[in-house]
Amino acid sequence: LLREFHERTSIAVHTVLEPVSLAPSGQLTVYRLLQEALTNTLKYARASEVRVELHPLGGQARVSVRDDGVGFDTEAPRASTHGLLGMRYRIEAEGGRMLLTSSPGQGTLIEASLPEVAPIPAPTQASQTLDSPVLAA
Repeated sequence: LLREFHERTSIAVHTVLEPVSLAPSGQLTVYRLLQEALTNTLKYARASEVRVELHPLGGQARVSVRDDGVGFDTEAPRASTHGLLGMRYRIEAEGGRMLLTSSPGQGTLIEASLPEVAPIPAPTQASQTLDSPVLAA
């Protein structure tokens, strides 16, 4: 997603991406958050670069998207906030939190945290044998 965004827009994308353990629904939530944040950056920010970070911290997966664009007054009424509200609802539905920081001339920062899940262990040789069609017959 990030590579395609850069290739399509020529906006520089800097990343710091560390492995995190999320449920499939949490993975989709992070993906959708990135889609919406990048769409907003392209449509409104007039940014020349975006920084995306993903890392584990205290049982949480932390994701942040910061642009160097024009920013906006978060207190001022806007014509459409559906995308930002949708992001917040998706994050909260996964048990997470989202914070939006922006001000005119200072760019925009979207930060979210989602609870990590325990990694699923790889199947052992014994469990693979038990699933064998010969033993199940």
